[in-house]
Amino acid sequence: MAIVFVVAFTNILPTHAAGLAKIAFQFFCNGIHLMTVNPDGSGMREVLAYPSDGRPSVAWSPDGTQLLVSMFSVDGAPDWNWKGNRNIFVVNADGTNLRRLTNNEHDSVGSWSPNGRQITFSNSSNGGIYVINIDGSNQRQLTDFGIDPSWSPDGSRIAFGASNIFIMNVDGSNVQRLTNGWSDTNPPWSPDGTRILFAGTNTGNSGRDMFVMNADGTNPRNLTNDGTAGGFEGGTWSPDGSQIAFVGAPGGNSQEADDTYIMNIDGTNKHRLLSPNATWNSSCGRYISASFTPAWQPGGATGGNQSQSSNTNQNPKSIGAVLCQNAPASRISIGSTAQRATNTRYGNGRVRSGPGQGNPITRTANFGEVFTIIGGPACGGASTWWQVQFADGFNGWMMEGFMESDGPDYYIDPT
Repeated sequence: MAIVFVVAFTNILPTHAAGLAKIAFQFFCNGIHLMTVNPDGSGMREVLAYPSDGRPSVAWSPDGTQLLVSMFSVDGAPDWNWKGNRNIFVVNADGTNLRRLTNNEHDSVGSWSPNGRQITFSNSSNGGIYVINIDGSNQRQLTDFGIDPSWSPDGSRIAFGASNIFIMNVDGSNVQRLTNGWSDTNPPWSPDGTRILFAGTNTGNSGRDMFVMNADGTNPRNLTNDGTAGGFEGGTWSPDGSQIAFVGAPGGNSQEADDTYIMNIDGTNKHRLLSPNATWNSSCGRYISASFTPAWQPGGATGGNQSQSSNTNQNPKSIGAVLCQNAPASRISIGSTAQRATNTRYGNGRVRSGPGQGNPITRTANFGEVFTIIGGPACGGASTWWQVQFADGFNGWMMEGFMESDGPDYYIDPT
């Protein structure tokens, strides 16, 4: 009989600052414990406990409502005997609705596509980078080498690590090496797609430092300059691109090992995420801290789906402006009439109770159906959202469009 040790850590710290975009991290203690915490170190809670090893990274969905994790499983359920295949699972940010996405051996989490319809991941059994639809269909192999794949914000490229940092097109073509290190890995793109963060060793140090470079590999800069024994591992960008969070042990200091740090992108103000409130766990003989690469929730300082504004006075220049990061330029404004687009690629006419794809669908607009823009804009999942009102008085929120790899796809047209 297998003996399973599961340690609960819910509500360890006060839950103030609950409106901030959260940082997800993983703590190893008789299994992996997926945790979330506010960027100021408050509000730490456990999302999920599961059996995993290898590279148990975590990734947020573009709308900040779901997470990707990898774990041992048998018949689609977690295997606490630690003998099943390591597959990728999707789980809601509150820990509910866990479901298996892949069914291979030794899969490791990569990242979501910007439109949330696919993920990319690595596999250490057959080797290489893969892409699969979010419903588990159409899995395809892009390369026969590499780990830690990261999708670019415009959806056109994927960065990954394999001793060096590489980029390629999303179909696996045009693979290019960007660095000349010997243990460079974990290359997330900046939210605006102009830079790539990575953990690297190309300074001659015995441990890794955190670097940032332009997306074409030029101008690499060492942000930490502390890559002695221990060093740093992988990192993640804040939603506005002004900060990074990463895991490691500066100078190999065992008292600070495996903690998450936050730092400005210019290398200043490096500090421990949980200090000075780190919680000691006696069953593991260590502080609760990050064991693997963290992930910062998308969607700005308010989190994945929160409205930024519904004040008409704050929206005088919406037409032609890019109102939300990585979203297409807006073509509508409050008070104008608009219609569900008839020439959209994906035909997204879903009306939701709030801005963001994590909110319930309350209605579907017909092609060409006319409505009035009465609120917004709000940002969620790299899209601009507007509050609309139909002729029968019904109102809700609709996504204006999404930036695909070959250009904008608008779901709302001006009339």
